[in-house]
Amino acid sequence: VDELHMLGDSHRGYLLELLLTKVRFVTEKVAKRQTKENSPVFDSIQIVGMSATLPNLGLLASWLNAELYHTDFRPVPLMEWVKIGRNIYDSSMKLVREFQPMLQVKGDEDHVVSLCYETIRDGHSVLLFCPSKNWCEKLADIIAREFYNLQHWSLQQAERCTKTSALSPVALDKEGIEEVMDQLRRSPSGLDSVLQRTLPWGVAYHHAGLTFDERDIIEGAFRRGLIRVLAATSTLSSGVNLPAHRVIIRTPVFGGRLLDILTYKQMAGRAGRKGVDIVGESILVCKSSERSKGIALLQGSLKPVHSCLLRGVGEGVTSSMIRAILEIIVGGVASTPDDVRTYASCTLLAASVKDREQESERDEDKAQNGAVEACVRWLLENEFIQILDSGNGVKAEVYRPTHLGTATLSSSLSPAEALGIFADLQRAMKGFVLENDLHILYLVTPVYEEWTTIDWYQFFCLWEKLPSSMKRVAELVGIEEGFLARSVKGKIIAKTEKQHRQMAIHKRFFTSLALLDLISEVPLKDITKKYNCSRGQLQSLQQSAATYAGESQG
Repeated sequence: VDELHMLGDSHRGYLLELLLTKVRFVTEKVAKRQTKENSPVFDSIQIVGMSATLPNLGLLASWLNAELYHTDFRPVPLMEWVKIGRNIYDSSMKLVREFQPMLQVKGDEDHVVSLCYETIRDGHSVLLFCPSKNWCEKLADIIAREFYNLQHWSLQQAERCTKTSALSPVALDKEGIEEVMDQLRRSPSGLDSVLQRTLPWGVAYHHAGLTFDERDIIEGAFRRGLIRVLAATSTLSSGVNLPAHRVIIRTPVFGGRLLDILTYKQMAGRAGRKGVDIVGESILVCKSSERSKGIALLQGSLKPVHSCLLRGVGEGVTSSMIRAILEIIVGGVASTPDDVRTYASCTLLAASVKDREQESERDEDKAQNGAVEACVRWLLENEFIQILDSGNGVKAEVYRPTHLGTATLSSSLSPAEALGIFADLQRAMKGFVLENDLHILYLVTPVYEEWTTIDWYQFFCLWEKLPSSMKRVAELVGIEEGFLARSVKGKIIAKTEKQHRQMAIHKRFFTSLALLDLISEVPLKDITKKYNCSRGQLQSLQQSAATYAGESQG
């Protein structure tokens, strides 16, 4: 298991925890049975976990019953620096050097263009992390323009036979870059206007607004050294292996908040290419007013990884814990209350309880058992599972999944999402509009898809232009003209459960209108403009809707 710190991820962490919990549970169950039957010893499954950003290693080693190996070795040493004004400091805030910008660029008070230029002039590459998609594109445009100006200036100097200076144009593989641009032209979305301007100068951007094809082409070009400066959002810091000699983190504030230590460490960790660089450089760019934020990131400690199955004692159960118990009952891994409790004892949550003070352990253990019972009760009340007699003459409870429970597991949906879909389908059985594709598209539009920020005025304008057959669909699924009108005026703030549900229905309907345009083969350019989204977002929406259609069918 690589990137073991993902256990703490709020979206995907519980899936990894469940996988490892099942391995531990099955191993323990088999071992107990073999001990009872005096059978040959079962070789347990070996788990090797790896992470470069995991603080509470001891707890995880205890949970997995593993040997702990810790090393500070890094194939390419990493220099972590922070740039404040013109000064560059190391992690202990000792002055490394005063930066002398080679290029004077209007509006570039932080000398980002010069930081890129001094790196690629020596034949290296730069990965530049920015807070937003728009920032990535603008910065890529500025850097490319300055590289063009530098080339133009160098040609003028050569024509005048002027004495050469320390400035020289960026050495690029023009043929290789032209090949990359041809690949992008042949891609379904064509060559983007910004990339058309930046790529000839070895500069590009990378974010979720690009299609999968575009991202693959750009990543390949960066690995080959054709793209020398890549401006990207934080999503590139994890998952995609794209190392560079120098990483520049444009600001310590992303999305209006200070970067979390884990994301910062993952960004900085991209510096240094094995087999190419002797050392990797990470530079966090801060303004004088952001000095304390820069120090906090360089000197800060990673937060311990916690179980995603329970928020905390007294806060009740989470949907992930309900899903975990449903999964083992439907999968036949556990069928009795004892099995379920044993399974719960194999979770990271249970290991965390054991790791705490003995005095509070009983309370924690009691809370955990109470949470397990609450999960089972919820699954019984909502008819995901049922209780049957064991059938062997012994009075014992046996859990069995219902059709709804089995379908929920097959669909990979959470129990709460499955209930929502089930309700949608039951409503659709009472009245289904076949005059157009909108109703069926609404049913396969993912309920969890937050794919773009909705302009409510734009939504209201779209609503007014809808034909009567589509408005019939809207009324059937719960769209209210009054709700749209109040949203345009900014008078809707979702506070109650009913308001949250209304908001979700309206957002889902807006999304289904975009899907309708997609299957009607409206040009991508028109759809992106109409719904204020990128082509990459549309592609992701199309893919998730296709997956969701399969899940709903389950």
